[in-house]
Parts: sequence; structure tokens; C-alpha cells
Amino acid sequence: MAANEITTIVKTGQLVFADHAGDYIGGTGNNSLEIASSTDVQLAPGALVAAAARQSTKVDLTANRAREYSVMMSFEMASDPAAGGTVDLYWSPSVDSSAAVANGGGCSGADSAYTGYAASTLAEGLNNLIFIGSVIVAIMNDADGVPQLEYVGVFSPPDRYGNLVVVNNASVAFHTDDVEFAVSFNPSLIPEIE
Repeated sequence: MAANEITTIVKTGQLVFADHAGDYIGGTGNNSLEIASSTDVQLAPGALVAAAARQSTKVDLTANRAREYSVMMSFEMASDPAAGGTVDLYWSPSVDSSAAVANGGGCSGADSAYTGYAASTLAEGLNNLIFIGSVIVAIMNDADGVPQLEYVGVFSPPDRYGNLVVVNNASVAFHTDDVEFAVSFNPSLIPEIE
């Protein structure tokens, strides 16, 4: 009898948070994080100013979702930022498929500005979300047309539904268009005993 082996399988189901309804081009170029058959999730943070946040539409990760996702982000600032700024990602988990129901941190479940709960500050709202990770913003000249593409981290969503929150903690606004902006959730390899 052969001994058991542990192998890895690739889980399908990449999610791409971007302005799919607007000017995100995806699929081509060096900044594309998109692979074939990805799930499009609407998020349009164009011109997001410093110290502000934007939330995506609510997404269904499916009942057969991956346990972990590797998270990458591509973005471009409107001008050269000061050193030390970040772009931060948070997750608002939900147990309900309805957009405005059961969202952590007061998220609406729609692609819109995020400010926390109605009677709170952005910082207070973010404290009620799950921190995914940060990217340190490089001091890059916007005129070069080259977006910053970075690995953010590994994330394990606790529930089937949720939405992404992007926080601009850099010193300048995002570029006015969303051509280069995207966040991808790539399903991690899954160990399988044979």
C-alpha cells in the first residue's frame, strides 16, 4: 500500500476589484492583475484624496471559497507623494448577500465613499473592519505613466460575503482615472491528501 501524499491544487475564483463599469482596462499590460475567468467587483477610487476611503460593492466569495487569498494591488497617484505614505486595505465581512445588510464597520455594500458609521469618524469605522495590509507609496513621477504594483499580503475572510475598503494614507490624491487601479484576491494553493 502506498503512503499518503500531500499535494497542492490550485483553487479557481480570482476576484478583481476595479472600475469595471468605467475606465479600468485590465487583461493587458504590465499592470494587469487579472487572469481569465476572474470575478469582477466594482470599486472606483479615482481621485481619492489623502486621508479618505472608498468601499467596493459587496461580493459573494461563494460557498466553496478559498480558505486564503493572496492580495495584490496596482495604483497610481496624481502627483509625487511625500515619503512614508501608505495605501491600506480593509475587509468588511458579512453573513448576508443583501448589499446594505449585516456589513461590518457601517459599510453600505455599494461602490461609494466610506466614512465609517454615520455618527463616527473614519478611524473609528476602520477599527471595526479587518485589516488586510498596507503598501508603502513610492515616490514616483506621475508623468511616467507607470503604476505601482505591489504584494499586500495573505487574507483569510471569515464569512461568505464582504466588501473591500481602500484607504489613501498618502500625502496626495489617487490619479483621476481608474485605468491602473486594481486589487486582486488570488486563491491560495490548497493542500490535498491523496
